[in-house]
Amino acid sequence: MRRIALLSLVAPLFAAPAHAADGELVLALEPGWALLASDPVEQHGGGGGLSAWLGINDELWLTASAGASAVASSEARASAILYEGFAGLTAALDVFQTIPFVEAQLGLVGTKDALSPTVRFGVGADYFITRTMTVGAVVRVRPVDEAIGGTFVSAAARLALRLEL
Repeated sequence: MRRIALLSLVAPLFAAPAHAADGELVLALEPGWALLASDPVEQHGGGGGLSAWLGINDELWLTASAGASAVASSEARASAILYEGFAGLTAALDVFQTIPFVEAQLGLVGTKDALSPTVRFGVGADYFITRTMTVGAVVRVRPVDEAIGGTFVSAAARLALRLEL
């Protein structure tokens, strides 16, 4: 039993690192939780999105995403549906079978009544379950104007398919 435990701790040290390829395409489905924080009401809910990454080199990716989240507050009986679209850069660092990443993107967050140009910052990680499929998680923050709220935060699971172009 000790040998198995020791082997499970040492095995990742000998695993081949994952490498992004120029022209590699990653398509990801991202269901998750959302928070719209404005003073004094916080609205929680869920939503999801789709993202696409196109590899520029081993570390940098061009990225684009679109999604929607529904949030509500039981205190104020307020609710909103937020729509978003972003494009930007993601820096992904290949470490063994796990790829941590940070992202910075420009885009829009909107409701049926308002539209807010904003930036989105995220941090996450993907883990290879097969040679072309990863699972992971990402947390993102978007400051939005007063017409929509104050700060839009989300945490999402990721299921991504990696394709060579």
